[in-house]
Amino acid sequence: MKNLQGRSAVLDVHAIDSTDKEFDVEIQRKDAGAGAKRARHNSSLLDAHILKTGDATEDIPDSYVIFITENDIMKGKQSIYPVERYVTIGENKVLFGDDSHIIYVNGKYRGNDEIGK
Repeated sequence: MKNLQGRSAVLDVHAIDSTDKEFDVEIQRKDAGAGAKRARHNSSLLDAHILKTGDATEDIPDSYVIFITENDIMKGKQSIYPVERYVTIGENKVLFGDDSHIIYVNGKYRGNDEIGK
């Protein structure tokens, strides 16, 4: 995806489903290539390419950046790590709800469930 203002990116898989949700799926063997800032960059590129001139920002569809990693880069021994944005209101955290999603899939996970199998 071209970025006229800065660094572009080559996405491993870019897909759009029947409800116009956009997906960027990255297969990452090296831990260093799957950092939070790279996920943020890829998410921003998806957003920049989704909206066209005249589109209302409220009409932007959900977007997903999915990193399938060889190792458990989050070190939590989970199969997946959903990343969401929250608003802190006092001591409460409320989902921001911008429909931008980042998901890390742990390629080392071997639990006794669908993902592990």
